[in-house]
Amino acid sequence: WGLFYGGLIMLAIYNLILYVGLRENSLLVYVSYIISVLIWQFVWGGHLHLLMPGSITVWVSSHTDLSYVIIGVFSGLFTVSFLEMPKSATNAMIYVKICIGLLATLGLLSVLNILPSVWQSSLVYLTSVIAIASYTYAGFESYRNQFHAARYFIFAWSILAGFALIGMLS
Repeated sequence: WGLFYGGLIMLAIYNLILYVGLRENSLLVYVSYIISVLIWQFVWGGHLHLLMPGSITVWVSSHTDLSYVIIGVFSGLFTVSFLEMPKSATNAMIYVKICIGLLATLGLLSVLNILPSVWQSSLVYLTSVIAIASYTYAGFESYRNQFHAARYFIFAWSILAGFALIGMLS
C-alpha cells in the first residue's frame, strides 16, 4: 500500500510543482482529483483509522458515498478544465454541469443525513454512472471539434471509467 499511496502523493506533488511553474488551472484541479482518490482509497482500503480519530473514522465509514461524490465532482471539474469545454465541447458542457451539480447536492444530502442510506447510495451510484458517461462523451466531442489533447483524455478516462463501472456494478 505504501507504493500506491506514495505514488499518488508524488503525482500530486509533481503536478502541484508543475502548476506553480505553468499556472495551468487544469493541473490544480488534477491535484484535487488525485487527493480525492487518496481519500477514497483510505476509506475503502481501511487505512483511514491510522490517520484520523475514531469518531471521524466511524462517521466517514457510514458516509462512504461521499467518496464517490468527491471523486465525481473533482473529475467533472478536471474534465471541464482540461478539455477547455466552453470552447471545445459546448454540447456536453450542460450535461457535465448537471452531473457536477447533482453530485454536489447528493453530497450535501449525505452530510445532512436526509435520505435513507440505501436511497442515498443508489442515487450516488446512478449519478456517478451517468457522470462517467457524460465526461467520456465530452472527451469525444472535444476531439471531434479538433481539440487534439482530448485523445489523451479519452484514452485515460476510458480505462478509468471502464474499471470504475466494473467496480461499482460488481
